[in-house]
Amino acid sequence: MSFMRNIQDLRSAGLDYLTLDQALTYEQPTSYLVKSTSYENGLPTPVLTAGQTFILGYTAETQGVYMASEQNPVIIFDDFTTAFKWVDFPFKVKSSAMKMLRLRDPSKFRLRFIYYWMQTCRFSPTQHVRHWISQYSKLAIPLVPLDVQDDVISRLDKLASLGQALEAELKLRQKQLEALLDLFYGDIDSGQPFDELGSVGVFIRGNGMLKDTLKNEGMPAIHYGQVHTLYGTATSETQSFVDPSYGIKLRQANPGDVILATTAEDIQGVAKPCAWLGSVPAAVSGDAYIFRTTLDPLFAAYFFKSRTFQNQKALLVTGTKVKRISGEMLSKVRIPMRTSQKQEEIGKALASVESLMSDANHGLEAELRLRKDQFAYYRDSLLTFERA
Repeated sequence: MSFMRNIQDLRSAGLDYLTLDQALTYEQPTSYLVKSTSYENGLPTPVLTAGQTFILGYTAETQGVYMASEQNPVIIFDDFTTAFKWVDFPFKVKSSAMKMLRLRDPSKFRLRFIYYWMQTCRFSPTQHVRHWISQYSKLAIPLVPLDVQDDVISRLDKLASLGQALEAELKLRQKQLEALLDLFYGDIDSGQPFDELGSVGVFIRGNGMLKDTLKNEGMPAIHYGQVHTLYGTATSETQSFVDPSYGIKLRQANPGDVILATTAEDIQGVAKPCAWLGSVPAAVSGDAYIFRTTLDPLFAAYFFKSRTFQNQKALLVTGTKVKRISGEMLSKVRIPMRTSQKQEEIGKALASVESLMSDANHGLEAELRLRKDQFAYYRDSLLTFERA
């Protein structure tokens, strides 16, 4: 009998269900909490969170390590957010809210089947409380025959591996881009010629432009929030517009200017750049600066992503909850001097590498999104059953 026919027959017949606390047991993290807050790459023990960051860093601590392995995996579960991760290597944990989930009865379930099934659960925490015992563990999981569970796991593992390969390639390209940024923009202590940004350009503060003034046509417009969320290092088209009669009252970026979002929730996001490569001026909102310069626009934009800029910027950012930087401070930042020809060569080289990652139609990020969507669709299709 084919796999899909087997699945269809199971759906038609209906299945018995167990609650998650009947399928899984849990262990509190008390014995595995990390003591140190000093994490460094190269240390032996990873420190985990169940959230998006996953590996917070590495600690020198080797006592009180949870000895997970490929033969002895575990699901780590955040009791407050209900985020979870599959772990098959030794680790320590940061949060006392984490639970380690293991199988109660291997004759009924495979742990990885439950892990994939949990990904299909539509559970949204509404309060900052511990959810496992009170709610999440009461969710009902279908009691699928083990041979079918094995088939589901095999198929989903193969699909997941495609996305993992793309993620590895994306990380490699990111490291390549970072290495090129270091190579091209050097170090301010290296002895090579540098000049202050205020000597090669001027910072013009954007003004006005509330989000409700944005339209689908009219004068090109870029809101500072869109620099964080919608645009890459450069763009020749805007996703929003404003009425021309309103736009002419706003400060505008000329083609070749670099737009900087000057406020963010963290230091890393401050002064995120977007070179405006369109053919006409674009209106720019407040909380953004227009850097008008004689430098090549791509060379200038990528400088704002370099470690050379980031290290200098960290000393100039102000604010507590909201981080910001002023045009006066930005003017003091030093940039390496290159000939016009060399600037253009550097800008094009960096754009070529970045396009392999982030091109909307053909980049690795776009392909990775597509793979993740395909995986989610197939996973949800396989793991949808009816109650008996």
